[in-house]
Amino acid sequence: MIERLMDMERLYGEPEYGKLSQQIIHLRKMLEKQLDEEGVAYLERLSDAYIRQGSVALTDAFADGFWCAVEIALDYLRRKNLQ
Repeated sequence: MIERLMDMERLYGEPEYGKLSQQIIHLRKMLEKQLDEEGVAYLERLSDAYIRQGSVALTDAFADGFWCAVEIALDYLRRKNLQ
């Protein structure tokens, strides 16, 4: 299990993730064509904020999952020692 989690080449969510990424890129390019320079700057700021938001949520979800796994392991060890 740990080997799978440590595999930096594993592409999570594929192939759907890649398809959605391509769709986002396409829609962004279409939108940029319709915006003036100021609008493109706002779109860039919006995209950056969305990316940061996702990163914060992902980091928090990982930490929560990690500590849940630690609690499960500790609970297992406690129960094992009681037997």
